[in-house]
Amino acid sequence: MINKFQILLLVISLAFTSCKNDNNYKTTKSNTKLISSFEKIESSYSNITFINKLTPNLTNKANLFDYDYFYNGSGVGIADFNNDGLKDIVLSANQTENRLYIN
Repeated sequence: MINKFQILLLVISLAFTSCKNDNNYKTTKSNTKLISSFEKIESSYSNITFINKLTPNLTNKANLFDYDYFYNGSGVGIADFNNDGLKDIVLSANQTENRLYIN
């Protein structure tokens, strides 16, 4: 019969053995540097001009008092939507139109 200690030991050992070391480092002769997944690009270069404009309204509960996450934004998605091999960007808004930028 398995007791609680054996179950706990099994869960802990599974947690340690299922973890993997995913090195995201670029090694050069002079230094080792972390490769960033994101890089800031000016809108004049990318032609992305998206603003998630929010207008608080106390009558329809579209405000910080009734909705705690009002200013958190809506979301960003990056995927190849048109199957051309390039990553496309979807920017979703809370109160304005969502935008799809084809790469």
